[in-house]
Amino acid sequence: MFKKKRDLPITRYFPFCFTNHEENAMDRCKYVYEGPIVIFDKCICDHWHGETLAVSESKAKSNLIYQCKKQCNLVPGTKVTLPGKIKMVH
Repeated sequence: MFKKKRDLPITRYFPFCFTNHEENAMDRCKYVYEGPIVIFDKCICDHWHGETLAVSESKAKSNLIYQCKKQCNLVPGTKVTLPGKIKMVH
């Protein structure tokens, strides 16, 4: 079918460029967190707001903790907990 290497479809060499992100977004739900941030058992913020798209609540919690660490300029190994409720928004 293909005679030379250059005749092969480009998706074989760069499959990550042609994934359909819109299909993956349909599997995810929007999660919202509004509440305190606790670092090493010490509350550093009484009311923080974060949003994310995720396939599960546990992944959403992980994403929100990552966002919190980035916004607060914390190192990745910092123990951050979100004691409030994470709500799924339809």
